[in-house]
Amino acid sequence: MPMVRNEPLTDIVDFERASDQKAIRAPRQDRSRQTMDRVLKALEELLDEKPFDRITMIELAQRSGTGTSSIYARFKDKRSLILGVHGRLAERVYPCLDRLFDFERLGKKPLRKIIHANLGSILRFYREHGQLVRAAVIVDAPYVYERQIRVYCFAADRFSSLLYERLPGTVDRKSIDRAADFSVRLVTSVLHQILVFKDFSLGRKPLSDRALVDQMTVAIWAALQEAAGGRLKDE
Repeated sequence: MPMVRNEPLTDIVDFERASDQKAIRAPRQDRSRQTMDRVLKALEELLDEKPFDRITMIELAQRSGTGTSSIYARFKDKRSLILGVHGRLAERVYPCLDRLFDFERLGKKPLRKIIHANLGSILRFYREHGQLVRAAVIVDAPYVYERQIRVYCFAADRFSSLLYERLPGTVDRKSIDRAADFSVRLVTSVLHQILVFKDFSLGRKPLSDRALVDQMTVAIWAALQEAAGGRLKDE
């Protein structure tokens, strides 16, 4: 049976516990919430077009159809805008991970092919939202890191649950959890390298995304083989 997650499917900015709660003023009326949604949606669109440091408040106001005074009424500064839009992105991450590790959807698909396909999906998602993630890291907000850690832990839990079902019953759970944690750390490291170096090649030879996914799959499969004592069939 699929693991039931205790976390809510949404991870919008929690004004009560966020370290940066004073940066965003929670809307009290539907009209204010609609304004906030328009502003954050417009910022996401602009981030698809250019880096965060090239986006001006006037440009954001024009794209969202909102006055700059209305934006500042909800957001303290540009940094707080990133906190809000990063929360919108997090709303989409959990359902995506749920789908990637959904037991019914995966059926009897070989484990190695599942890993390869999921890595490809994660990399594509990251590429699509790279400007936003890069901006969130640059603002260096504690709440962004707290949110990212929750996502990483959830991904590791989901992967562990899949491995419990697919690896031989003789493999102990601690070994499975270690392999899952390593896998998430590996993927996170690769994604952060892409974040830092952008389109510059890190290494003597450039790697296509397909080659990168292939190599990550090999590394994760090796970790699983070690956890399973070499008893996995090479699919």
